[in-house]
Amino acid sequence: MTRTKMLARLRYGQPRLPGLLRLVASAGMVGFTAACPSSELPSNLVEVEGAAPAIGAACVPLRIVLFQDISQSGSSNRTPRLSIEHLQPILEHLQRCGGGGEIAVGTIGVVSNHSLLRLKIPAAPPAPGQPEILGTAFQQARARRIQAAAKVAYDEVLADHLEATGTEMEAFLTAAGRLLGGPAKDGRTDIWGAVARSALFLGEPTTGGPPVRLVVVAATDAADNVHRQPVRLPDGTILYLVNGEPSPGALATLAPLQFESLDAAIYHLLHQRRVP
Repeated sequence: MTRTKMLARLRYGQPRLPGLLRLVASAGMVGFTAACPSSELPSNLVEVEGAAPAIGAACVPLRIVLFQDISQSGSSNRTPRLSIEHLQPILEHLQRCGGGGEIAVGTIGVVSNHSLLRLKIPAAPPAPGQPEILGTAFQQARARRIQAAAKVAYDEVLADHLEATGTEMEAFLTAAGRLLGGPAKDGRTDIWGAVARSALFLGEPTTGGPPVRLVVVAATDAADNVHRQPVRLPDGTILYLVNGEPSPGALATLAPLQFESLDAAIYHLLHQRRVP
């Protein structure tokens, strides 16, 4: 067992009890069958309406791209610098979300329409429900055994999810640190190249499932001096513009939400209503 997986199990559950139950995966849900003649829940188990787990909860899948201005004008205009510390809460949200999602990072400079650094994170496994236990003492004891079995099964699936995604997140943050850590030295600011790349990324077709929430975070002064053709973002996209200037610059036509701080912008995007 790896250290990551061990830590995940210590935090979220206990080790597996072999033979106690098996997982059943269908229609995106994790269920279970106990080691008893019937795989159905006893009639005295009633789902409690409104019960929601802390991890794997229903939330809209998030597809987000973040851009850092690496031009000289961005630096002189007091544009905040995006770092891996800003990416971590977004990654943790994607890791815990029952909808999963995808994150991408790019830079704004002489040419902004480069391939993005990307990471796709699958949906976290949904936790078993928290049923109310009713019936006779015998029925309640049996129900509690089934609940415990479901919890053990879920903890195992969750530990696997946290281990796999945690490894990918660490590699992504390392690569992002290299991409974002260079000096702001480019002599031109290609705003519309970044918007074009964002539109392509956010507009990629999905393979079904719930609607995807689309977000762009641009840490830039938006002082375009390359003059590419303006581009529209996909319908419903939320654009966060973070800089030290009161003007939205070239991005005014896209009606951005303006923030002075990257921390404030990321807090805002992560604390909006996420339940479909």
